[in-house]
Amino acid sequence: MEWLDQVALLMPRVISVFIYRGNVLDIPDLVFSCASLQELELFLNTCDTRTIIRPKSINLPSLKVLKLQDVYLEDDIAQKLFLGCPSLESLYLGISVLDFSYISSKVLKTLALEECWQFNHMQICCPCLISFNIECREQTGGISLKNTASLANVNISLQTNDDGDVDDLNILEGLSNVSILKLDLQSDELKVHCLSLFKKSKVLICTLRNQSN
Repeated sequence: MEWLDQVALLMPRVISVFIYRGNVLDIPDLVFSCASLQELELFLNTCDTRTIIRPKSINLPSLKVLKLQDVYLEDDIAQKLFLGCPSLESLYLGISVLDFSYISSKVLKTLALEECWQFNHMQICCPCLISFNIECREQTGGISLKNTASLANVNISLQTNDDGDVDDLNILEGLSNVSILKLDLQSDELKVHCLSLFKKSKVLICTLRNQSN
């Protein structure tokens, strides 16, 4: 990955890296201090384990779009990420391990969490957030929303574990001004739990996949 150092020195606006079935990678620190960078995509499908993103510092003042897949994000790096990207408007995290408990941004507008693993309960505090998408097929620590009054478009796809745990649905309690709420709930336990929580939505598209039918 040493060639990425040279790429960063060219002051690009976009860097997209797609690795399929490669070895564990070490992303150069210069990638996370490129002042011209507006969009960064790192899709790092490695053979043995997920790539740990661990730069010494993060300073991406112009970054607006960040997409990470197949990575491991620890708490200290996650906080550096949100502090070091003051212009970040769109964040996508896919098939990744999220070992942190807080997403906080004053400018983030779009957030997507797809097929990620969480160790802790996560709180999302983003006053400008407009669109939120979460797809989860494994039990997580749950997610709660705080100060997300601008949230208008929400897509939630969840299933319970074998014990019927519905902690993940606490996220619905943080929705106040949502105009479009799409639910893909794959068990009757989730359906029963959410019936009293989506009354404030103007439009609701609910898809229930009953495992018995």
